[in-house]
Amino acid sequence: MNTYRISRGYDVLARHYETLSRMVYGNALRRAQTCHLAALPPNAVVLVVGGGSGWFLEQLLLHARPAHVIYLDLSPKMVELARRRIERNCPEWLPKVEFLTGNVGDLTQSGGIDVVVTHFLLDMFDGLQLRSIMGKLKGSLATNGLWCMADFRHVPSGPMRWISGFLIWLMYRFFRWFCEIPARSLPDFEAQFLGIGMDIVDQKRHFGGMVTAEVWKQKLP
Repeated sequence: MNTYRISRGYDVLARHYETLSRMVYGNALRRAQTCHLAALPPNAVVLVVGGGSGWFLEQLLLHARPAHVIYLDLSPKMVELARRRIERNCPEWLPKVEFLTGNVGDLTQSGGIDVVVTHFLLDMFDGLQLRSIMGKLKGSLATNGLWCMADFRHVPSGPMRWISGFLIWLMYRFFRWFCEIPARSLPDFEAQFLGIGMDIVDQKRHFGGMVTAEVWKQKLP
């Protein structure tokens, strides 16, 4: 995986990423990211991976009121935009956030995370690489920790089957060209989570079923 090329691509997109996504999906992606905020435990330690320019981080701080947030993104410009957003809109929360530039492999956290958040991140990877990343993130979770994810999915029937197929095809064509992401198609998220020993707690669908928001938890012994 060319992390430098991915980082540079997202650096270029940083200021326009949210505008572009809203042009296509309206508020569906934002709704997917925030629909489970009320279910998060109070005073949680939260790890947000691939959080982008900080819109979700602001919502997380204001509505879930975590004790501490580790905010990790591969793009330095995304991290800087996120920091500036918090400084501008809710500066009293800035001491609660640890901003990091890097990838999942740079994490040294082992256990102790109450909530992992991956919004529209896991679709960038496939195969053994995805399994390795998800295993690393699971290892950062506390025993009763939650994993919140939002991502795209193929709609199996009806008109949205064709719309979702086209939009996902277009998305991969664009991001493989612009950012050189390694994945070529959507992974089977359910199989991946079950494969690392997680159980689904809740699921909500948006944008005609094309966008899924899910909460997972470690399987009980």
